[in-house]
Amino acid sequence: SKDAYPSPKPSKLGYDPLQWLWDILEKLLDSHLPIIDIDGDKFSSSDSFRGARWRGKDCNDFAKDVYPGRAQSNYNAYVDHNCNGIYGVNPATLKSYESELCDGIPSYGVAVLGDSASAHFHIPPSYMMAQLINETTYENIVDILLDEFDWPHMSSSTGFEESDWQGRPPGPVNSFYLLMRERNRCVHRDYQNIAVNGASSGTMADDIIFTFSRNTTTDRPMWLMYSLIGNDVCNGHPDFDHFTTPEQMFNNVMKSLNYLDNGIIPAKSHLFIVGLADGTLLYDSLHNRIHPLGALRQDITYAQFYDFINCVKASPCWGWMNTNETVRNITLQHADALNAVLLNITLNQKFSNFDLHYFINPINAVFNSWVA
Repeated sequence: SKDAYPSPKPSKLGYDPLQWLWDILEKLLDSHLPIIDIDGDKFSSSDSFRGARWRGKDCNDFAKDVYPGRAQSNYNAYVDHNCNGIYGVNPATLKSYESELCDGIPSYGVAVLGDSASAHFHIPPSYMMAQLINETTYENIVDILLDEFDWPHMSSSTGFEESDWQGRPPGPVNSFYLLMRERNRCVHRDYQNIAVNGASSGTMADDIIFTFSRNTTTDRPMWLMYSLIGNDVCNGHPDFDHFTTPEQMFNNVMKSLNYLDNGIIPAKSHLFIVGLADGTLLYDSLHNRIHPLGALRQDITYAQFYDFINCVKASPCWGWMNTNETVRNITLQHADALNAVLLNITLNQKFSNFDLHYFINPINAVFNSWVA
């Protein structure tokens, strides 16, 4: 929260000469907004610092009413008001290319409200395996750090290109956004990855969701994914007391959805709620495999690594990353109870500007298909 950072002290100059630094820290570490955003429309012309790798590139960072996803504009046809690359007038018909190519065609932006899975979190294995370190290993470490070890431009929701950085995740990239763009080039650049490592239903409702940018009157409708698949049962506390309760889950999700429906999401949008993952797969598929930290001597399994990080109370997910089968099963039961809440919301709650769809988390089906 904002209280996590000390307030700037008064200056004899009448202003704090380091205010710019405080603003950057708040944007990057607290608000998760693009740092380079001159016009304040929550879109950036820069790739990093929560910029265009996270949400469509701003083609004019000096005009607050020019950004990806805008449907209505007071600009003439020669201004690319929605940054999809379509502008100008057809001399044969005297109609704008935007109207000729895009009018009458349903166009939707793509966005995800998620956690590290949606952000495509990935630590290069070479950072943990001494035998893989060479003169090029850390060539892109600054870029990787600035993106918080996330690779949203390669994610399954908003990915749009493969990376050429050292230590990148394996490709190819095939995302929901790319599929939409392939069918309708009018939605070029209309994506937003509002995902944060460690995000839960609570932090999404109280903070993260406010970084999402849409306008009910001027922008296109959205296909929006609500995909918080683990952190309501995953946290650094070695107990069950810090799990999100079903009542808290209902209140958190409804708080987020009501916010979206109240002046944010345009009418005729669609919202897809993705259920929590079955994290027992982590242990079942990995426990007897060698962890990257033990790759050199083949002497540390994932099970041993889980025991170690739980012993020093440094586990990001005590419930799933645990050699105790009882703990894993109780965590699974709680995740199922939270999924029942999500399904209940989908079936029984109605909103003005979007309909709801529930998807069982596909991790089991994907895993079984891969094994087969």
